[in-house]
Amino acid sequence: MSNGRATGNPGNESQYGSRPIPDPTTLTTQQLNVAIDNLRSLLSTRIDADQRLNDERHKASEQQRLEQKEDTKIAVDAALQAQKEAVREQTSASDRAIAKSEAATTKQQDQQAATTRTEIAGVNSAIGDLKERVGAIESVKQGARENTAGIYAAIGGVGAILLIVVMLVNGVFSGGA
Repeated sequence: MSNGRATGNPGNESQYGSRPIPDPTTLTTQQLNVAIDNLRSLLSTRIDADQRLNDERHKASEQQRLEQKEDTKIAVDAALQAQKEAVREQTSASDRAIAKSEAATTKQQDQQAATTRTEIAGVNSAIGDLKERVGAIESVKQGARENTAGIYAAIGGVGAILLIVVMLVNGVFSGGA
């Protein structure tokens, strides 16, 4: 027979056995090798595609990280600048408050000095009046003993007034300080 099988010829059977011609084992092996090569090619393509996708994801992630880092840096810089401005404003406000306080203190000291000068002028006037009176008393009653006691009393009074004035002046200065 010519159908591609070994004929009933005993000579043909020994050469090919029961296998058909062409041998399907060889064809199957060839088809398997082609299929394996195709699978290798497909897997290689898929692996390459997955690698590219992973690379793109990594690049996108890295880009996002860099953008976040830049945004954070900008935010921190802005916060630091705002803090510097706040410190500058606080310092300026403190300087103005100190200047205002110093001006008020100076004004108060000037008022106390004017009050003290007025009080001292009044005391000096009273002392001048007392001196005139003492002089008049001395001239009128120069030799009399009774009058001497009056003069000493007037001088004692002047001393007491001076003592009171000195105490008042010291009280004004020590109370204002």
